[in-house]
Formats: sequence, C-alpha cells, structure tokens
Amino acid sequence: MGNRTQRDAGACRTKKLDAQRHASSRGLRLSHLLGDALSFTHSKHPPYHPAGLHGCCFRWRNSGKSSLTDLIPHAERQIRLPTRKGCAIVTREMLFVMPSDFDLLIIDDSGLLGLVDCAAYNSFVAEDWEYEQLMRHCVSEMARRSILVWDCGDGGDNYRIRIRDQISTQTGWRETIGEIRATGEQFHLASYTALTMCAQFNDYHLPEKHERNLVVPVSPGLYRVRIVQMFDPAKAGNLNGDEPHFLVELERGEAPSWSEVAWRAA
Repeated sequence: MGNRTQRDAGACRTKKLDAQRHASSRGLRLSHLLGDALSFTHSKHPPYHPAGLHGCCFRWRNSGKSSLTDLIPHAERQIRLPTRKGCAIVTREMLFVMPSDFDLLIIDDSGLLGLVDCAAYNSFVAEDWEYEQLMRHCVSEMARRSILVWDCGDGGDNYRIRIRDQISTQTGWRETIGEIRATGEQFHLASYTALTMCAQFNDYHLPEKHERNLVVPVSPGLYRVRIVQMFDPAKAGNLNGDEPHFLVELERGEAPSWSEVAWRAA
C-alpha cells in the first residue's frame, strides 16, 4: 500500500504555482495550464470536468478572483488539477478565467435586449405597467449600473451575441459604450420578454428559467462594455453562417452611464 502511495505521488508531482513569477521568468501562462488540465480531466476523468465550460480557451487576469465556482467550490481554497506533465495546485487567488470569445443565442420577439447583474437589478415595476414606465425604470437601473439595455431596431429575432473579454477595434453597423457593475461573478443576457415578466410580477426574478444559461462569467467590479451591432436592422437576414448579430465586449474600467435605452427609436 505504501509503495502504491509513493508511486501515485511520484506520478502526480504537485507543484505550487506563483503566477507572477512563472509569467515573468518562465513565460508559462496559467491559461495554458488550465486549458491542458481541463482537456485532460475531460478525457480521462469526465466527472471532474466543470459544467458549462466545454473546452473553451481561457485567459488569465492576475487582478481578479476565480469565477469557476464549479471547479473550485467556495468551501475550498484550492484544487489539484491533473495535467499531462503531472499535477498542479491552483488557488482562487491565482486566477480569473473567462472564455476569450464565445457566442450566446437569445430569442426575443420585440428586439430589445439587456446585459444585467441579476443580483442587483430591481426588476419589479407595477402589475399594470406601461411601456414608457418600463423604459424609465430601465434608465433608472442603468444609472445604478445594474443593467445595460439596447434596442435592436428590427422588431425581434433570434440573436447570436458574441461575448469578448476585451475591447477590440472590430467595427459594425453601429456601436456604443456603457458601464455596468458586477456585484457577483456573472452577468446574464435578458430578453424584453423576460424583463416584462419580471416587471409585472413581483415573484418573478431574473434570470428567467429559459435564459439561465445565458451567462457571462466575470469577477466583481466595474466594467466598460462596448456593444456593436453588426447588421443594418433595415436589411434583415444580411448575416451569414456563424456571424454574430452583436458583439458585447467587456473589460474592467469606467464609462459614462446611459441616460436612455441605446438606439431606442424616438
């Protein structure tokens, strides 16, 4: 038994990582280690593969905390990740991970979408709310940095939203930049349908059941968000294949708060 334990220990040599030291002196990126570890655990140990990640490419930010609550439970401070070269211990403090580029699909019949911190957003308006009242409510919540709301201009569709963890120079038909605060470790996309249901019924809360998977993982703090509409709403169906309808790009920072729903028709 002792020999087996020694062999296991030798085969899985544990190495504590100092992220900054490795990044500067050895050029080792924690993202590479995580990508290798997740690929390995998925192929060799499926039960340990964190749900919802699906082998995405990960990028590390040395100033944040982990958003992989499935991978590193709050009750634990660290986790042992098997890799093809042994094992590594990764702590919460060492990483902030987010897929660098991924798509979310959302359906809305009215053409109004939101990026929302569900924990901070005050969703209820009134049982008999009116449209202008809801728009004023959204403006008020945007001033609180709990949501960003924009009008797609096409009356509704199935939208592909490309999430990106940095501001790029990619251009589209129109764009805007706003600010939102993360009080926890995720934002959600929300449809107009979901916003109106929660506005009318006090016992409804975001995210709606059918939109719970529309998650943008983040770490707590203020975010500058660039939203790019990639198509002319007057020319329906002018996108091909996997092209996104919108880019939603986030990075830590500040921006002016919105005083109205973006691109809303007068």
